[in-house]
Amino acid sequence: MISLRSHAISLAAVFLALAIGVALGSGLLSNTVLSGLQDDKRGLQDQIDTLNTDKNALNEKLGAANEFDAQVSPRILGDTMKDRSVVLFRTPDAADDDVEALTRLINQAGGSVTGTVALTQEFVTANSAEKLLSVVNSPIVPAGKQLSTASVDQGSQAGDLLGIALLIDKDPKASPVDDMQRDTVLTTLRDTGFITYGDQRVGAANTALVVTGGALGE
Repeated sequence: MISLRSHAISLAAVFLALAIGVALGSGLLSNTVLSGLQDDKRGLQDQIDTLNTDKNALNEKLGAANEFDAQVSPRILGDTMKDRSVVLFRTPDAADDDVEALTRLINQAGGSVTGTVALTQEFVTANSAEKLLSVVNSPIVPAGKQLSTASVDQGSQAGDLLGIALLIDKDPKASPVDDMQRDTVLTTLRDTGFITYGDQRVGAANTALVVTGGALGE
């Protein structure tokens, strides 16, 4: 029969061997993992350096392109929009830089921007279709004008109303929309959450330009 002392010594030997094995294994594992992590770090740093180089090269090309545009655009545009006015509409994803750049180009071409109207997310959301149609078909339509019956979806109807309110009719015999009627349309659409615009009054224009955002479709 194994004595208690012999049993304790055997257990101690087993635990000692286990401890030594763990210690040796840990050291080997740590060195292996550390070496692998160092290799990964060097690889990632190389990728970062490459990406930074590519980014710097692209920034230089972009800067050169912008400089070229700034120098050439006045010559190309000339007075192509002389005495012409434009009202800007921007979608929710339109970038401020794009709106500002287009405003500069219009001015360089001799034109003027009568105002910028921002379409809200609610304007372009299908969930608000019934609400938008209800607002558009309310008595805010300027007197003597009527919405087109060719398209009855909310986007077409709202666009038609904004066109009536903000675009100068090409027919000189047509009665113009006055400031009060225009303000009524814009204020109603703003108060119901479909558009926003600044404090300055948005005037009538010869042309409308819609600025959108996002990537180009493939």
